[in-house]
Amino acid sequence: MKKFLAVVLAMLMVLSVFTACSKTDSNDGEITLTWYVPGDKYPDTALVIDELNKITMEKIGCKIDLQFIDNGSFQERMNMNMASNSDYDLAFVGYLNTFENAASKGGLMQLDELLKLAPGITETIPEYIRNSGVYMGKTYAIPNMQVTAYALAATTPKEYSDAFKAATGQDVATFTNSLQYEPYLEFVKANYPGVYPMRTSYGMASFRSQDEGLNAKDPFFRTPLNGTGWYLLYKDTENKCFKVINGFKNEELTHARARADKLHEYYKKGWIRQDIDSVMDEETEMKQKKYALWYGTYVPGSDGQSLAKYGWETVSTRISTVSIGSAAATMVGIGANCKHPEEAIKFIELINTDVEAYNLVSFGIEGKHYKKVGENRIELIEGSGYSPNAAWKFGNQFNAYLLPGQPDDVWEQTIELNNLGYEMSKVNPDVTTLGFTFNQEDIKSVVTKVSEVDNKYMYKKHGSKDPATYWNQMINEADAAGNQIIIDEYQTQLDAFFAEHPEKLEKIVW
Repeated sequence: MKKFLAVVLAMLMVLSVFTACSKTDSNDGEITLTWYVPGDKYPDTALVIDELNKITMEKIGCKIDLQFIDNGSFQERMNMNMASNSDYDLAFVGYLNTFENAASKGGLMQLDELLKLAPGITETIPEYIRNSGVYMGKTYAIPNMQVTAYALAATTPKEYSDAFKAATGQDVATFTNSLQYEPYLEFVKANYPGVYPMRTSYGMASFRSQDEGLNAKDPFFRTPLNGTGWYLLYKDTENKCFKVINGFKNEELTHARARADKLHEYYKKGWIRQDIDSVMDEETEMKQKKYALWYGTYVPGSDGQSLAKYGWETVSTRISTVSIGSAAATMVGIGANCKHPEEAIKFIELINTDVEAYNLVSFGIEGKHYKKVGENRIELIEGSGYSPNAAWKFGNQFNAYLLPGQPDDVWEQTIELNNLGYEMSKVNPDVTTLGFTFNQEDIKSVVTKVSEVDNKYMYKKHGSKDPATYWNQMINEADAAGNQIIIDEYQTQLDAFFAEHPEKLEKIVW
């Protein structure tokens, strides 16, 4: 009887969670859409949403219940929602709640017909960006407008790079490739004993140059198909087709082993923290200015965002060519069982086109959470009860107020970068921008096994071990786990996609 009661109680608790997840109708007949976004909870969220609902009730006839779920729980929470067929309305889709996972598991509603009710979405978001939300030929998510062109940025705290310039005359703002930072790393090691010269979050991908791949036939000009480097899209210019290759086996094309060797060289020189393999969270050290160089996606005006986030200035420099990138990391989708899909798609349109609504969600209430210091410029109020500091999570970032440190033309710069990336995409396409999404459902067990091998050999990302001691063994273990099966399946699906859409190939510069 005790076991029976325990099971019943557990079932009731689960049902209560999912009932809370789908608060779509109130007793007075008003429609309320539940919107899940990853992030911390803020004391003043309810105040912000009350103000937002004044706008949404007037313009689309419904209210919004914005629920922040901490990053560590978001994926699990959304998996539970999908598994239980919860009728949640809107959810963040991207780096958490991954698109392929959500779409393949039936957690998202197909949006192509609904988009006809929201022309503002198609008018403000170009097709090549919207294609990041296409799965098996159908639209299941809407990307947030922001920087979509990809280039690698090297970032330093201004304090350290200014000291380096004063001592050596070298200005990091003029650097165009990763290797130019080596004297800077040695300078930091010699003069700032409590600071780690380089953060390894980008691993082997840290070594880039603005000169790479400028020629359409340059073999370096390729697109990674996932974040690990195992699978690369190689453009065969002679046969005018694309081949999926193993990035770690094609040294002449990828220089993967050479990059791993270089990373290990940095580790031996003490430029990488010696306990890197055991580090779980580096954000505290970042806030304390304990890293002198790190890599990330190049974004115009990112130094202003760093100032807002950390409270000190940075210098960010582009050190790679510009290519087109997927927008799949930051999107919004409608739940497959949403009871009010028309209102949901109209809200997505609103948050992408209405400047007042978007900035309210992004920054809070004027005078309480930020103060206006110009027509389109604000300063955040420290210690206020609402500070997501992540406008890119919510909608069209080109409608965002400017923060301290961001240039007046930051969004014009970003649009220019996106346009450059789009033009480069004709030479070096990212297949997601063409509407292709890899479906790994039939081989997910193989993908899991290869991922386990990849995670086992994190030394390649950290530089903490000599690649000579593990490189071939790593490749052999991945092969034994079925890596070629994944490559073959990628190739099969890619060939089928281009066979069905030959017009996509006609736009490529060969």
